[in-house]
Amino acid sequence: MINCHQALSLLQDILDKEASEIDEKEVRAHLERCSECFGKFKLEESIHAFLKEKVKVVNEDIKTSPKLESLKSNILTKLDDIDKEDGSSNTGFFKNPTRLVISVAALIVLIGIAVFSAAFYKHQEYYIAIEKAHWSVDSKPELKLVSSSPDDICSQIYSTYNFNLAEENSGYKLVSTHKETLQDVEFEHLIYTNEDEDYISVLITDAGDFELPPDIIDKAQTINNREIYDHNCRGCRLIFQKIGSLMVITASTNSQFDLMSFDPLAQSI
Repeated sequence: MINCHQALSLLQDILDKEASEIDEKEVRAHLERCSECFGKFKLEESIHAFLKEKVKVVNEDIKTSPKLESLKSNILTKLDDIDKEDGSSNTGFFKNPTRLVISVAALIVLIGIAVFSAAFYKHQEYYIAIEKAHWSVDSKPELKLVSSSPDDICSQIYSTYNFNLAEENSGYKLVSTHKETLQDVEFEHLIYTNEDEDYISVLITDAGDFELPPDIIDKAQTINNREIYDHNCRGCRLIFQKIGSLMVITASTNSQFDLMSFDPLAQSI
């Protein structure tokens, strides 16, 4: 028969399925007799299950990130060093509280990094192309020039999309338009500017061709028979509007301007 010390020293091996059949049988027999050890075992078992589940999720993100893989390797090395310093290995969290603290702290760090990485990649996939299209206005002077009159631009947009475009709105005037391909979807990129040379981009395409970012789908507002999705990105404020069969995206980097007050639609279609 084994004592409490021996039973507790084998708990982690049992949870990791590394204990011999004889050791596991003796430990479980001891747990049936000792309520104190049984309570510690159940708690450690729940911690083990929690960590295993969370690590499984984090590992999926680690596979796609060399930096996370390196961090994971360093943490595991540190845990091994702690075991060696204590002169024991796999003695369980209760036998080695330092290991428990570092393991939980490391898990929190990894989960935090994984969540941040997931958010970044989602932003990169769904928003960065739109932001870059808007930012490009400042780096391409020719886009600021009126290649044709606002009336001609409005006529062109109406003939293509049956969309009555506003020439001026909230102090911003229509100055230019060009084609823009974002995520394999072709948009009409309209540029408005005001006296302070702040720019607003309006991107128009068929709604059926454009996939809304999944994190804003449940944030729809219905205003004047339009589905409106308001989203603050890292570099731009974006407003997605589904107007009839069209998707209209408005972008601005001017944080002082209420972009919701800017309506590129001159009148109802």
